[in-house]
Amino acid sequence: LCMERDYVFGFKFDDSLQVYNHYEEFAGRYASGTILKEWISDNTATRDYHITHGAPLGCFTYSPNCEMMEEQKNFPNLKFVTAQRKFGSSECFDAGVNKGKTIKSLCELLGISLDECMGFGDSDNDIEMIRMCGIGVAMGNGSEEVKAVADFVTADIDDDGIEKALKHFNLI
Repeated sequence: LCMERDYVFGFKFDDSLQVYNHYEEFAGRYASGTILKEWISDNTATRDYHITHGAPLGCFTYSPNCEMMEEQKNFPNLKFVTAQRKFGSSECFDAGVNKGKTIKSLCELLGISLDECMGFGDSDNDIEMIRMCGIGVAMGNGSEEVKAVADFVTADIDDDGIEKALKHFNLI
């Protein structure tokens, strides 16, 4: 659908982001601050990384007014979430997977309580994690939905929001 509609489109893998359509547009918007352009690969020529590397963790797209979100009804096994509303960015991934379940599994593996965890997020795909952690922190640049479920809202990521939250909770 993204290719038909000529939207920015790509996949998230464990080692990189592979852009299959409109690499420069995606990399120009996404690579800022802590996200390095080196992690983003231009796969527009072959569109084959999923074949050579295996199943992706999820996909991302930029569409006008996040219209790809409307496709949720056509793909019941996938979950669609907005990522960066101002760019029309959305992500989709297996409906049975989310960051909250992942952090719960990690805590079980490490033998620690979820109450001991602090989760930071700015996008709708962070909501389950924010809810799951003992302390959920929304970044100042985060979506209103993330801020609504957070225990604390800190400054923007580019304004040392994580450091400010850690200081607020007397962790540093």
